[in-house]
Amino acid sequence: MGSTIHAYINKLIACLLSAALVVGLSPGAAFAESDAGSGSTTYEDKDFNGTSGQFQSDIYFIGQETFAVVDPTTSMYEREFVAGNAIEMYVKGAANFVDSLTATWKMAEAVYTGVDSPNYAVAYAAAQVVAAHENDSIALDNQTRAVVCRHFPQNDGLEANKTYWYWLEVENASGQVAVQNTDKPFVVIRETGYRVGPYYDDLAANGAAYTWMVAGGPVANIDGVNVNTGVNGAIYKGSTLSSIVSPSTSSVYEFLEQVAVADKDISGNAMKLSKVWQVAIRGVNEGFEAYKEDIFVKLNTDAVEGFDTNALGDYKLFMLDDSGQAWRSVDLMDAAAAASVGITDVAVEATGITFKLTGTNTTGNIGVFGLAKRMTQEETDYSFRVTPQFSSGGQINNNGGTFAYGACPTFTFDSYPGHKVDSVALLVGDSRLSGGQVRYEIPHASKANAQAPYGTYSGNIYTFPADFNNDGSMSDVIFCVTFTKADSYVPPVQGQVPIVQLTAGDARRFLTDVPHGSVYFGAKTNETRVNAGETKRFEANRTYGSYTMKVNYPMTLYFEPADGCRVESITINGETYAVAGSSYTIPSFNTDMSIKVNFVFATIEPVLYFKVSADYDSSQARVGFGQSGAQWVDSIRVSQGEQTTFIVEPYANYALQSAVVSYGEGTPETDATTWISEQGILTVPNIQRDTIVSFVFKKTNEPPVPADTFTVTARAVGNGGFISGSGTAGTLSATVQAGGSYTINYQVHLGYRVVSITDNGKSMNFGLRDRSYTVFNIAENHDVVIAFDTVSSCPPAGVISPTKRIIHRLQSLAKTGDLNVPIAISFAAVAVVAGGTAVFLLRRRKRAAS
Repeated sequence: MGSTIHAYINKLIACLLSAALVVGLSPGAAFAESDAGSGSTTYEDKDFNGTSGQFQSDIYFIGQETFAVVDPTTSMYEREFVAGNAIEMYVKGAANFVDSLTATWKMAEAVYTGVDSPNYAVAYAAAQVVAAHENDSIALDNQTRAVVCRHFPQNDGLEANKTYWYWLEVENASGQVAVQNTDKPFVVIRETGYRVGPYYDDLAANGAAYTWMVAGGPVANIDGVNVNTGVNGAIYKGSTLSSIVSPSTSSVYEFLEQVAVADKDISGNAMKLSKVWQVAIRGVNEGFEAYKEDIFVKLNTDAVEGFDTNALGDYKLFMLDDSGQAWRSVDLMDAAAAASVGITDVAVEATGITFKLTGTNTTGNIGVFGLAKRMTQEETDYSFRVTPQFSSGGQINNNGGTFAYGACPTFTFDSYPGHKVDSVALLVGDSRLSGGQVRYEIPHASKANAQAPYGTYSGNIYTFPADFNNDGSMSDVIFCVTFTKADSYVPPVQGQVPIVQLTAGDARRFLTDVPHGSVYFGAKTNETRVNAGETKRFEANRTYGSYTMKVNYPMTLYFEPADGCRVESITINGETYAVAGSSYTIPSFNTDMSIKVNFVFATIEPVLYFKVSADYDSSQARVGFGQSGAQWVDSIRVSQGEQTTFIVEPYANYALQSAVVSYGEGTPETDATTWISEQGILTVPNIQRDTIVSFVFKKTNEPPVPADTFTVTARAVGNGGFISGSGTAGTLSATVQAGGSYTINYQVHLGYRVVSITDNGKSMNFGLRDRSYTVFNIAENHDVVIAFDTVSSCPPAGVISPTKRIIHRLQSLAKTGDLNVPIAISFAAVAVVAGGTAVFLLRRRKRAAS
């Protein structure tokens, strides 16, 4: 029966693939989900404003689509026209008969009703067919499976300082004709220079309220508000205004958040950040001025959730100036500070926040702005400080700080290769005081029944709840993450190996302004590259180009975003992991993984650099940075989130003994010796702070010298207890003389118990009421792990409960014939129910004489 079903499934797949080939799809596209019209984008014509110049185009997936001309998503400007560029239009559903297609291009000068309203119908009625250019072409784009029609307008007699509209008609051998939408022409703008606004940001698409608006002047009326800007500036023709909301995990948001909290009035009340925007003018080639002289800027506060028009004086607008190497904050309500970055005439009104920008800008970046509101005394009293603390085996990516009540700060953390997250918790109080330190576990989101008074974490992300510290008892808290060794892969079926399915962004689309990019898996080779929108499958123990995919080893993804894009996160088996940098290392490949890389438009972020140093004896080896073209220096500067590669070359008669990653004296130390390849390459991922890698070398062919001292390390894992004197990280380390002993004291919380004690991996016996463990006659390093968990009927390892003793006794009597087996089983059941408290009166049965 099973083989019959399997055969039917194979036939069904074959039919689907055959149908895909008939309609001109790739086999993978046969299973793709169609999503035509699922999104939109905007572009501008000659006189773009909020009502007349904003065009909307549908976004299409490549899938089983009808024969049609796709709405254009770009325009051609004078600089591109002069450079000899071609108009490019896409045709869908024509991949199978591309050689039989003929294209007809029509053109008309743009027609407007009144001043600003485009009249496409009139223009299309007057459109003329233009002669084909010798370089015009019709070709199949193999990557998108779409047909690309190109036309060169330079020979069409287009006059300077005018705008023209083009339409495409395509016919196949069967006489079917695909006609471009009349109201969606391709726009050729032969006008140059600058023009006044107003211009609304791309958030205003689909009828949504705009957030940012810019204008040149003089303009008497902006969005229904009478304003005389008194400025003469303008925006480059053909450019668009874009504003992007910065996520709370971005470095620029974290920076402004701390700036706002530090801004206190005479009563000591701080500011609370509401939102951060990054504003830019897009569509301007490098070297062109995006705007010149003065422009008028307005932030529409109607688009800001919770904006209080009755408390305008409580608001401030902060700006980060990126004109130089240093990032600094500027309070726009401080006239002198604002003027230092070219901002004047700041006003906060019920309809919005307005100000003027002076000078010129060739980058297109208008600025990064944060809107904050003065907190009340009660809100200030309930603000809280978070200090990050982590163990060896990984790190927390945030520096912490003070946060306003309701701020919901987000913290991210990552394991080092070969490790995983063991626990996440909030620690309140001082372990040195009589009240001690209270630990609140933050369970993983998958633990549905776990107590989670302060929420859960998922992936590498934890966000504080909005009502955190609502009673003022959590004003100073430690965010603690401990790491442990990663699990090893255990195949569910003999010989089975894990696989990875890797997807680079969303399914392939026509639009070039959809955030996208490619991904490399394990190494940057053609065999491991996954192009934008594609999905590929990789299998363990196989070689792809120069990269062999190994089980229980770390696995690195290398990102290649398109221009203007970046990777925001990756999703692994449904969990989201925040990403900073051009790569991400998965600590251990030990299970099947479905990975999706999520691209977004790039935002302006301060580039933070950290010092990465190599500490070693230069008489025994040399250590450099960079796998190719190595720099043989003591340290280098690395941007935040990037990885660092060391090359380790011991001298003759020396070999590497150990490599340890730390962040300075007294910080957690992670053993990185096993990370080093046979070629002497060590890669440290995700640099988030100044980092030191200490290398120790030993002489070869010499017996080891007995140590005078040894190290005893004790770690607490799981929930419900801690090791005395270990600090909040849960790890205790002590140096002990050879032959000596060392006692490890531990405490157990109410409702919890010790489930196991291991010493160098070996299970040790202990009593349920014990609160210490002693290592005697120390002759080697010891790694002691004490595991805690909730109280249950199952006794911990190494301990025999009274219940279990009774059951063992009944089993023994049954085997020897001294007790009837059914009766023994019944007694055993009663013993379990009674928790070992029942008293049994047993009568020994007489044996028959032999």
